[in-house]
Amino acid sequence: MGRMEHSASRRAQGDNLSYFLEDPGTGTLYRRGQLLGKVPLLFLTPALRARDSFCLLVVCLSAILLPQVEREIELHSHLSHQHVVGFHQHFADRENIYMILEYCSHKSLAHILKARKTLTEPEVRYYLRQIIAGLRYLHQQGIIHRDLKLSNFFLTKNMQVKIGDLGLATRDEQAGRRRGVVCGTPNYLAPEAATGQMPPRGVGRAGSIGREWDMRHQL
Repeated sequence: MGRMEHSASRRAQGDNLSYFLEDPGTGTLYRRGQLLGKVPLLFLTPALRARDSFCLLVVCLSAILLPQVEREIELHSHLSHQHVVGFHQHFADRENIYMILEYCSHKSLAHILKARKTLTEPEVRYYLRQIIAGLRYLHQQGIIHRDLKLSNFFLTKNMQVKIGDLGLATRDEQAGRRRGVVCGTPNYLAPEAATGQMPPRGVGRAGSIGREWDMRHQL
């Protein structure tokens, strides 16, 4: 990804809109909305009002982060599945890389579990079926997520699960060449992944998530 020489943001003047973000390649204009945690909400603004909503992921340009971000964009931008967060666009300016992603208004399963403390068995089955469907699709595309956890399972307004945050994802063949490299969140690592014996494929982590739900149910 080359560095773009145009500024991707500009201040609005004379109205109540805080500021705009412009894709310098296409001229598409977005209006920044409220924060969802640390992630800004964007609105597509052909008429300067809320139309289509997106989430904006901002990554500062650095020599350390750039290869990882470029890999994430390359992998995520080619994915299209009902249980994977949609990737709409990306662009950059002199300071940041911007990824415009599908808006999941009900946050994540981590938020649901924190608020509810426990889930019923039918709810767990409902969510796990969707997670496994999303994982099956990723594996069919030759992609290993490597950081599956409740906070990376996002929820739409219809309570549909979307697997997101592919920052540690990699191609299956690349993971195979890097045996012994452990990636992910420790509490969600499958045993074979934690020991570096084989690439984590997600099934063990899905089991870890199911066990966490089961433990919460017993408390």
